[in-house]
Amino acid sequence: MLVGEKEFLSDLIIHTDERIQDNWWRSKGHSLLSDDITTVLDVPPEKLVIGTGANGMMKVSERVLELCNSLGIEVEIYPTATVTPDHL
Repeated sequence: MLVGEKEFLSDLIIHTDERIQDNWWRSKGHSLLSDDITTVLDVPPEKLVIGTGANGMMKVSERVLELCNSLGIEVEIYPTATVTPDHL
């Protein structure tokens, strides 16, 4: 994934303060669970853009969507290759 001028080869989180948390891993294979996004929720964003991987294999749990909804966070989910700066 290319962020600005820098290429990342691992999963990552881009926080609202522009801090990049690289080498981030989900706790359960190709599933995104609420425990996986605790650092994101420290300062809840208005919008959470989730990339589902190069092949779109990662699934977002219903609990993540419910949690974000309860916090007023808009969630957008895309295959990673299609995420553009316009989505952020």
